[in-house]
Amino acid sequence: MLNAGIHPGDNLIVDKSIDPLPNNIVIAVVGGEFLVKRLSAEGGVRYLMADNPDFAKIELREGDQVEIWGVVSWVVHELRQ
Repeated sequence: MLNAGIHPGDNLIVDKSIDPLPNNIVIAVVGGEFLVKRLSAEGGVRYLMADNPDFAKIELREGDQVEIWGVVSWVVHELRQ
């Protein structure tokens, strides 16, 4: 999620009380795996998308085992020297 300002080793503050909306960066659990993705909607269909075009979007279909765990509200970067 480098294009979203999230770098390896960053700490994410996640708010589980926020209702996820399109364009929010979310923590999602897909098939038991935690992912950081941008929530998107096109034509009434919701997707999880990376900000990197090399990764395919994930369509959220009814019946899929997907849980939007929370909305990323803050990113904490380490000071690198």
